[in-house]
Amino acid sequence: MSQNFPIIALTGASGAGKTTVKKIFQKIFDTQGIKVQFIEGDSFHRFTRQEMEQNEEAPQAITHFNPEANLLGELEDLFATFSLSGTGKTRHYIHSEEDSVAHKTKIGHFSAWKQIAPADFLFYDGLHAGHIDENINIAKKVDLLIGVAPIINLEWIQKIERDKLVRGYTERNAVEMIKRRLPDYIKFICPQFSRTDANIQRVPLVDTSNPFSAESIPRDSESLFIFEIKESRRLAVNLEEVCEKVPGSFLTSQNSLASPGTSLDKLLVTIFTPTINRLASSNL
Repeated sequence: MSQNFPIIALTGASGAGKTTVKKIFQKIFDTQGIKVQFIEGDSFHRFTRQEMEQNEEAPQAITHFNPEANLLGELEDLFATFSLSGTGKTRHYIHSEEDSVAHKTKIGHFSAWKQIAPADFLFYDGLHAGHIDENINIAKKVDLLIGVAPIINLEWIQKIERDKLVRGYTERNAVEMIKRRLPDYIKFICPQFSRTDANIQRVPLVDTSNPFSAESIPRDSESLFIFEIKESRRLAVNLEEVCEKVPGSFLTSQNSLASPGTSLDKLLVTIFTPTINRLASSNL
């Protein structure tokens, strides 16, 4: 946990919906007038796209879900440095032609390491924000850790669609990647959701039994979001009051509620704005 400059982090697999949640948090920061530095987990991958493609052909290929394919020591250093100074060192992974022009670096490569501009908060979204092993404890350095994990069939549908539209993969490429990553998903991603302060899980209300034959992602109106708070953690919120403020929401247990997919924006703003303001005031 940071001493001076708070860190909020999302953890979850590719295609889980972290970008959607990130945009809602960005709205909260803007509304509250808080200066924030956004960091993407892709910036801490160890290998370029070409190196990963070559690795995939090896008998003991590793995936991005595996800590060995990432610079988690550097990520931990960034969190430790930012928590004390409000700045730190990072780089940018080049996803697109626009990124390539902006950073004068080839697609699939990384920009040079550089110092980030000072900020009041750091917001990270990636694969390993809750990672812990015998040498590294990233989860401990986060003030608020949130897991984003749709039910697995929906997560696969979302990943396949995103990889086709955003990254230009064929459906076959996307499915093969899911299959290769599954052992590492079970070993390295799932345990993180037991270390979070809260988890957000999207549940479809339409049939997603065969994610590899789905023609589209279920719409927000065809989904519920399950929100769970962990006991004795750093997020203090009264879920009964949240249900009163967010139409259609209802408690599913003492520590969790369900909310219509169309209400995610209002749900997260209602839940997290008080905690963000509390963290911000502790830094004054």
